[in-house]
Amino acid sequence: RLRDPEHGGRMRILKLKDWPTKKDFASVFPTRLHDLMTNIPFGDYTRRSYQYDGITYHGGVLNIVERLPACLVKPDLGPKLYIAYSQLISQSSRKAGTTNLHIDVSDAINVLVYVGVGGHGEDGCDTEEELRQVEQEILQSNIDEVQLQRLRSGERPGALWHLFRSDDAMKIREYISRTKRKVAGTDSIHDQTAYLEKEDLANLKSSCQVEVYPIVQFLGDAIFIPSGAPHQVKNLHSCIKIAEDFVSPENLDRCLITTNEFRSLSNTHTNHADILQAKNILFYTTRDALHSLSESHEPRS
Repeated sequence: RLRDPEHGGRMRILKLKDWPTKKDFASVFPTRLHDLMTNIPFGDYTRRSYQYDGITYHGGVLNIVERLPACLVKPDLGPKLYIAYSQLISQSSRKAGTTNLHIDVSDAINVLVYVGVGGHGEDGCDTEEELRQVEQEILQSNIDEVQLQRLRSGERPGALWHLFRSDDAMKIREYISRTKRKVAGTDSIHDQTAYLEKEDLANLKSSCQVEVYPIVQFLGDAIFIPSGAPHQVKNLHSCIKIAEDFVSPENLDRCLITTNEFRSLSNTHTNHADILQAKNILFYTTRDALHSLSESHEPRS
């Protein structure tokens, strides 16, 4: 493990996100993409179009981003790889998140494909201590009995997620503004500047009636994140995840709301541009639906 000489030689927590950044996953890992699309849950919503071995595979009928015509440049919704070390290697890093609190403009599915156990100790191989720390972190997170049973049965946990209802986003922003350091003129969620710790989650519930939904992601699990839902992630072990965005008919209204929020950010903000093209998706989906309805009412010869 690489160490940071400027901070007493402590182990660095390295992260690789949104990879490949400038290439399509299909061109870098064609076989992996085909395997993922063949096995991904709720394929009618989550599958994307791609070519493999000379055959064209069409996206899910309810993934309405697929309604965009070929003449438009379609948004790159993945899949993308997210690779990061565990956050539990030190007392200070335990209070931080692998991915801070944020909102995605589209729906997303996140699949945990690898969990690496070992590497918390100074010699990089204190597996027993690592497992103890992970179990302690999970037990303090108020997960439900079903997840506890999975942990006790020997399944391998990889990451701890906290998901919130989209309607509670403003309450969370106000809480962060009151209790945490905030730079004037910024959006504490869209800027991804905060990770809410156990005390914050308890205070949000008691003082703001904001419910949090903790989820332990075990090896092989797929987590679904609705558009507009604030969420954060902490890696309990070193993990490799594959995430893909999609647009469901049920959440297109939330995509439009989040797009408008992004447009109100500064011109230099990474989320300012309308990369998703939510209005184009709405237009072409409606057009296709009306065309199908008109065809169904035409008299048959």
